Amino acid sequence: MGVKVEMGVHILLAAVMIICAAVDIKKKEIPIWVFLLLGAIALIGSMVCEGHKWYHVAAGSAPGIILLLLAKITEQSIGYGDGIVLAEIGCLTGAGNSVILLAGALALAGVFSLGMLVIKKVDKRYKIPFIPFLTAVYVVMLCVQN
Repeated sequence: MGVKVEMGVHILLAAVMIICAAVDIKKKEIPIWVFLLLGAIALIGSMVCEGHKWYHVAAGSAPGIILLLLAKITEQSIGYGDGIVLAEIGCLTGAGNSVILLAGALALAGVFSLGMLVIKKVDKRYKIPFIPFLTAVYVVMLCVQN
């Protein structure tokens, strides 16, 4: 039963992430209810899934916390919501996967931004939503790992 529960939690988290990505694209902000829902799923999931200890949860949230600090330092060039979402996902996925998520999302966002600059759709001050890239990498990671 453990594997089925864990997969169900990850699928539920992915579904909420897809909604979150759509909201981020449309409004360029994340409503508080999305943070609460993601946090609840990640926290409850980390409690019911086998092998999740408190230090795995803490370590998994570290990349998100670093992103939050970068948001503060850069005066929100990176949004606080991006850091919160990554920290919440990291609670469930663990530190290694959280770092992979961040690196993959940054790579995708970089390629997308470069493409938009090359075709002159945007200028260098344009802010892109980051949650869709986190979501894409999370879904791919789920498919590859399972």
